[in-house]
Amino acid sequence: MTKPLEIKYKGEPDIESNGSEFIKTFIRSIFSRQDLFFFSPEKQLYYPNGFSKHWSEHATAFGIATALALVENIPIRFPLPTAFFKTIFDELVTIDDLQELYPELAKSFYFMIDCDGKLEEVVQQ
Repeated sequence: MTKPLEIKYKGEPDIESNGSEFIKTFIRSIFSRQDLFFFSPEKQLYYPNGFSKHWSEHATAFGIATALALVENIPIRFPLPTAFFKTIFDELVTIDDLQELYPELAKSFYFMIDCDGKLEEVVQQ
């Protein structure tokens, strides 16, 4: 059995029983860091920034906060792309998932697939 999470804020008399406000605030702060995630206004999703120098340092903290939210049954909205969750659950990421982030790149891949091995001939025309 695990002990319930209790958080006492400095200068405040009450103890937060499951740490929900702390966890929600912490996760919001991670999403607000532009070096860790970038936001797509069109898709209303956050995408992990693979070029972030701080990603590996903060990914662990993000994972722990997420796990705590699950254990404590704290509802948190994760506006992340499907590919992110597929990667976590070790599922295959497809071109359809790529289309969510880079529709033009996915369209190019589909074009190459449709060429049925004759891409070089199509490109030379």
